[in-house]
Amino acid sequence: MRFHDSLQPVTTGAAKETTSVFQRVRVRLTLITVALFVLLYALSSAAIYAIVRHHAIITVDQNIRNIARHVEADGQLPAARFVYVYAQIGNNVITNAPPTFIHGMERLASRHSTSTGWFTNWIGPDRQPYRVYSLPQSPSGGSYQVLIAEDMSQQLGVLIPLERVMLLVGIAGSLIAAGAGFVWAGRALHPIRRAWDKQLRFVSDASHELRTPLAVIQSNLDLVLDHADQTVEDNLEWVGNAQSEARRLARLVHDLLTLARSDAQTAPLQISSVAVADVVRRVVDMFEPVADMQGLELKTGDLAEATVRGDHDRLLQLIVILVDNACKYTGSGGHVIVSTAVQKNHVLLRVADDGPGIDSADLPHVFDRFYRADKARARGDEQGTGLGLSIAQWIADAHHGKIHIDSHPGAGTTVTVSLPIAA
Repeated sequence: MRFHDSLQPVTTGAAKETTSVFQRVRVRLTLITVALFVLLYALSSAAIYAIVRHHAIITVDQNIRNIARHVEADGQLPAARFVYVYAQIGNNVITNAPPTFIHGMERLASRHSTSTGWFTNWIGPDRQPYRVYSLPQSPSGGSYQVLIAEDMSQQLGVLIPLERVMLLVGIAGSLIAAGAGFVWAGRALHPIRRAWDKQLRFVSDASHELRTPLAVIQSNLDLVLDHADQTVEDNLEWVGNAQSEARRLARLVHDLLTLARSDAQTAPLQISSVAVADVVRRVVDMFEPVADMQGLELKTGDLAEATVRGDHDRLLQLIVILVDNACKYTGSGGHVIVSTAVQKNHVLLRVADDGPGIDSADLPHVFDRFYRADKARARGDEQGTGLGLSIAQWIADAHHGKIHIDSHPGAGTTVTVSLPIAA
């Protein structure tokens, strides 16, 4: 499988289904955004409406109290329009209200009993809203000294344009919230969609990689079973092939398990003080026989002594991956140099080779799982699974470090890992 095959969608049907699922989620998030906007806007509009209406009624109440004081003091009717008064002062009754208004106000007054007077809203015989004030003659109630009704149409009329403005703003705001919510939902879901697609590709590629060694093992064992009359030595080639693929399969499963645990953040790290230079020397010693067999020169450069806080085995695995890759992709007669340097409060681990380098089109994707450049860059049958650099990146991230690759075709490759130095 070439590297670019793993970047294609798993299947057209799966891609369409995934798109449909994310579209539905996007629509739901948009509807939730609109619903929240409508709810908050409705609550705030209701509060504003209630405050404006309350102030309008307070103004009417203050005016009615002033009229009541003048009626009680002077016994004269107000000159204001749309204000109806019925007042009984001593034996005198003064009124400018039609009988229908008087009967209506008296019916309202008969339902209340208070010595300080009360206000209530009332729809008059002319179907207009009135504010009615009643003040009894005595604390015990019964007969009323003053009844006043004032038309509130003018004061409440200011609420009509307010309602229209609120309605228009609500509709416009809902449309804007829907559009903005749709865009924001798309942006919020983009990294999730990208991770989802990456996971689908990972599953597809893992299935393909697992299927290949299993097919080889099965075919070789079938050949052995077909020659049951022969000795093991006669079928040694087929058994050896099956064993080789079984080992490759075991390594692949181990790498997949490591990545799965890293994704789930359940991969344990045994934190201790680790001398990076000592780990480098150990890895170089391990790979020197391999390099000699391949005709390579593997050596250490300047090794700055620095200590980091981390997992010794994982850091060893990180350096092994980088050195192994450098040896794989460097031809006979090439050089691989491993060095460390201290820069501010970080130790820089560098693995440099003078191999064929990595094409600029491949470089941004080298840390993608199962992503592999052209097989021609590998030496013989040493082609990996494309998981090594993904594991290396996870190890660097788990140690609060960074990993960077600098490469040019024909000019070799340098991998730099920056790790924070222990305090």
